[in-house]
Amino acid sequence: YLRKALTYVLENSQEICDAKTPELFLQGYSAGAGAIASLAWEYEPTKILLLEPCVIPSKIPIQEAMGKYKGEVYIVTGSTDIVLGEEVGRIFFDAATYASRKEIFVVPECDHQFKGEVNGRILSEAPIYAFGSEPKIKFPDPDGGIKLYS
Repeated sequence: YLRKALTYVLENSQEICDAKTPELFLQGYSAGAGAIASLAWEYEPTKILLLEPCVIPSKIPIQEAMGKYKGEVYIVTGSTDIVLGEEVGRIFFDAATYASRKEIFVVPECDHQFKGEVNGRILSEAPIYAFGSEPKIKFPDPDGGIKLYS
């Protein structure tokens, strides 16, 4: 489905955003982050943000797919995510051998769902950090972002 959505956006970009060749930024969470990581090399987004990425079954292994991607990669994981977390985030990070820039952040006291006010604030500021221009905002900032939930 992601491939279909991206193809649609690119084919209709003039109508959608008044740009013939739009600059793509992609963000995904969990399996969605894995899907983005497996397709990024094909669609060449400028930047990708992978939140708690997980490896999903694919014809192309994640190491190969991420190894072909040349844009910027930002990865955010939680230190208390016992299923995925930093270990899996590092798989994506290490695989991004040709990325023009890559950063990984491990949020302390954060689970897979970014539960709690502080983690919600960090989650809300992640795209601002990843997709913003220089100079970058402070990240992760427990006092930044917006309150998503308690």
